[in-house]
Amino acid sequence: MSARAGQWTGDLALLACAVGWGATFPVVESALDHASPLMLNGARFLLAAVFLARPALRAAGAEHRAALGWGLALGALLALGYALQTRGLETIDPARSAFLTAFYVLFTPLIDWLVRGPRPSAPVLGGAVLALGGVFVMTGGGRGGLGTGDVLTLACAVAFAAHIVCLGIALRRHRAGVLLVQQIAICAVLSLACAPLVERPRLEFDLLLWLQIAFLGLVATDLLLWLQAFGQRRTSAGHAAVLFSSEPVWAAVFAVLAGSRPGGAEIAGGALVLAGVLVATLPRVARGERRAARDGEPR
Repeated sequence: MSARAGQWTGDLALLACAVGWGATFPVVESALDHASPLMLNGARFLLAAVFLARPALRAAGAEHRAALGWGLALGALLALGYALQTRGLETIDPARSAFLTAFYVLFTPLIDWLVRGPRPSAPVLGGAVLALGGVFVMTGGGRGGLGTGDVLTLACAVAFAAHIVCLGIALRRHRAGVLLVQQIAICAVLSLACAPLVERPRLEFDLLLWLQIAFLGLVATDLLLWLQAFGQRRTSAGHAAVLFSSEPVWAAVFAVLAGSRPGGAEIAGGALVLAGVLVATLPRVARGERRAARDGEPR
């Protein structure tokens, strides 16, 4: 396969990830009619872990023991992020949830700064201002403040950003496959164990619900994570950042197809949030592309 063809297949794989993850928002909202949030997440990630168990067994037991501390931390952050996001979807619509979740792109460099020291760049700070303006517009100019669902979803973006920072550190020390199966399995166990403590557990024997769980576990988790790894080996980080930033747009499209009708304030606010994400991301894209061209890497 030529470098150019490899780039295109990589870009298509990453775009498929953005589309697929965008589709999960209305799916989760619908599934919550028949399941409580943590039980839904537990079932999703347990199914995903079962299908990853066989390839995970190929890694030596010593590898799993060495990575277990990071696996626990990553799984806990993943469980927290998805719990907050799913609870938020009980009170806000999927498009709004997707745009607020996109704040992880802005929170990640801020958390990285606190953990490791690199100061956020001017584009990141400018993007944060735009995105915060978008939230102001989405909430009706601040009248009544942020709702509970908004706050929970913004908190989920912080958890996902912390997960990204920790994963970047852990990947320097342990194999990606080992970390992947550990964090998914731990996320499933934590979600199911905490469900009786923070909610009234509910998981109905409904055919549509179990089809939705199969989609979330096998497609949105296992398949799309594999596509992400496939795509990022064949294209630049810059392409990946731009393509992933389209996730909220796809979520809005699927929400509309599912019958949701976002208002003008939500559309305008969502556009500002997406603009903030792109302002924070595009300068890194340009730097990555120039570096790839200088080093002779495929773009």
